[in-house]
Amino acid sequence: MEDTASPRVLVKMVYSGTSAASFAEASNDLAKLADLAISDERVRRACTRVASDRIDQHQRLQEAYQSKSLPEQTHGKPADVEAPDIACVMSDGGRYQQFPATCV
Repeated sequence: MEDTASPRVLVKMVYSGTSAASFAEASNDLAKLADLAISDERVRRACTRVASDRIDQHQRLQEAYQSKSLPEQTHGKPADVEAPDIACVMSDGGRYQQFPATCV
């Protein structure tokens, strides 16, 4: 059975389904906060479908990347990204900090 929820409602269902502790709680949140009567099972199905779509998308991107030659894998970046002059990789969950060139 195809879901008949609008894109806006689907976004709310998935957001609440992934933010709440359970799909039942997500259903209650949707009822209280968005005046939407959506069962916990329907929220679960929406979250499962969207997650499956995201996993498929990730696998397609990974396969496309791995099909490139090594030089193609190591070069290039998205067109709208400007690389910083200096970068630091931290394994402790640190955040990206960008400093003006005068501070370095």
